[in-house]
Amino acid sequence: MNSSTSPTEKERAYFAMIEYLEAYRKRVNSDEVAGMLGGMQFLPDGVTMDQACWADWEEAWQRTNGKSKSDYLSTLSK
Repeated sequence: MNSSTSPTEKERAYFAMIEYLEAYRKRVNSDEVAGMLGGMQFLPDGVTMDQACWADWEEAWQRTNGKSKSDYLSTLSK
């Protein structure tokens, strides 16, 4: 993770996901989501509590490369 004070686009997206999940956890009172959020938090040395979280996030970030909003449209039948 970038240790400068100005986060990268990828870091901001990660922070947005934390904010989103925290709001969801509060709405549904989910212990499972709370546990996941705990692992996503950063330690002072810049790594996540669950060190696989950041690596998983980077893989997910890479999978979005070259995709557009249309790639994520629902494919459910109407």
